[in-house]
Amino acid sequence: MQTMKTQASRRLDVQGLRALAVLMVVLFHAGLPVPGGFIGVDIFFVISGFVITQLLVREREVNGRVDLRRFYLRRYKRLTPALGLMIAVVMLVMIPLGSPLGQQELAAETGIGALLLVANFVIASSTGGYFDPRAETNPLLNTWSLSVEEQFYIVFPILLIGALSIANRRGRMPVVVIALVTFLSLGATLLTSRGYEFDGPLQYLVGFYGPLARAWEFGIGALLVFVPRRAVSRLVSEGSAWLGITMVLASLWIITSSTPGPGVRNLIPVLGTALVIWSGQRPTLVGRLLSHPGPVALGDVSYSWYLWHWPVIAALASLIPSYLSYRWVENPLRYRSINTRGGWGRLITLSTGVPILVSMSVLVLNAQSFWSPAVASARASTDPHVDSVRGCAIDVPLDEIPWDECTWNTEASGVPIYLFGDSNAGQFSDTVLEFAKEAGRPVTVLAANGCPFMDVRDFGEPDPNTCAEYVSTVLQEMTERPRGTVLIASSALPWTPAEFADKGTFETGEPGPDPDYLASVLSASVVALQSEGHDVGLLQILPHFSRDPYVYDPAAC
Repeated sequence: MQTMKTQASRRLDVQGLRALAVLMVVLFHAGLPVPGGFIGVDIFFVISGFVITQLLVREREVNGRVDLRRFYLRRYKRLTPALGLMIAVVMLVMIPLGSPLGQQELAAETGIGALLLVANFVIASSTGGYFDPRAETNPLLNTWSLSVEEQFYIVFPILLIGALSIANRRGRMPVVVIALVTFLSLGATLLTSRGYEFDGPLQYLVGFYGPLARAWEFGIGALLVFVPRRAVSRLVSEGSAWLGITMVLASLWIITSSTPGPGVRNLIPVLGTALVIWSGQRPTLVGRLLSHPGPVALGDVSYSWYLWHWPVIAALASLIPSYLSYRWVENPLRYRSINTRGGWGRLITLSTGVPILVSMSVLVLNAQSFWSPAVASARASTDPHVDSVRGCAIDVPLDEIPWDECTWNTEASGVPIYLFGDSNAGQFSDTVLEFAKEAGRPVTVLAANGCPFMDVRDFGEPDPNTCAEYVSTVLQEMTERPRGTVLIASSALPWTPAEFADKGTFETGEPGPDPDYLASVLSASVVALQSEGHDVGLLQILPHFSRDPYVYDPAAC
């Protein structure tokens, strides 16, 4: 088996690539016009695959074996102290400055997840998509990629050592194993980007934050180590380097937040990075530019800058804590020899134990609302509404409605209250229930998410779960229910501004349906209820704070 010959020292051009990668991410998060800057993370993954594989192969060639224990301890010492410091500082700052309406809790859970190497799974389940509004409020969002990288560090060396151990009999085994993993990972990633949905735990493994969705990027970097070093012309090396760097830079505009991904377009920066690394086996102009002291210095501090740039937000200002972390924590510990259990115990306690304790303390304080009535009241306003808690914010099937489970205050003898509509009805459910208890009246709440209480059959597909089915089922049931007061709350009403009328209701993204049409179908529902002796009240739409009602997030304020 022939491997790429490595220099005795580090590859300076690779350090320059790190600088380019972190600069792309920082510029993107700073709001500059580089819509694909987030793909700097893809570049990091390719570099990690190459560097770690090269390190492991070289160690086995020199020593005849790979010391896994030593490898893992080096990775821990290299990455965790700086990460733990950043998390501890961020969590302390979150106490006076973070919003108690979910943001503090979100950050603390993410911090604990990052220190336990599962931040990507925590973020996927609690924060949602990388470009969702809630993600912007998570000061530790950037730790997702660190967990993916650390998961690679845990699994890949074992896989590689197993392949290398039988390489004497089958010389190409490491390449076959890495190529197979790369191919399977890329295949699953492309399926997901094309709209295929995996069920169960697999959805977290192959989504944007998933390690299986990124394994192929590490794999391509790893495969570079096994590319035989051949005498190629300077023209080929120069052309490959320029093609690669062009692909990387073009990705800044070819890939955007609206591009399904990671997907086929991510091949562009990944393969471009691979070309730049491969061409570096001999001097090129691109290599010399990347090896300039400026990019190399930035590459040296790239890990710390990546750690601090997101929680600090201000791109240039984040260089200050980044440099301090690099100068006094990351670099000294990286080269410090720790040979005793006591030394490792103290390092682990300070790097992992203390930040986890700080994060857990924030969770406890947040759960107690900091013993502040004002905070407790504000937190209560963000709790799930009673219709959601009871399972009365129904989705499907809409022809099977849980009437009995969705009635409160059943012992009351007053005139019953009924609350129908879409999610707007759910927003009113707490207040209506509180009034019903004070007035001694039973109350029924049925909020069908996305369904206004009117027969909009023209907008639904002909299946049993259309909004029309919800309306007809409720109206039929109301012919047998005691006469009462019916309240209808909907985000699509005749007087709703056109730009809001169908947001989240008809899922078209186009201007809302004609108000006259809405008035006619709503009147039909009202008349049907009135004919059975019910009084009907129409509730105004809740205020929306932008053209897209789902952009508003109180934690962001």
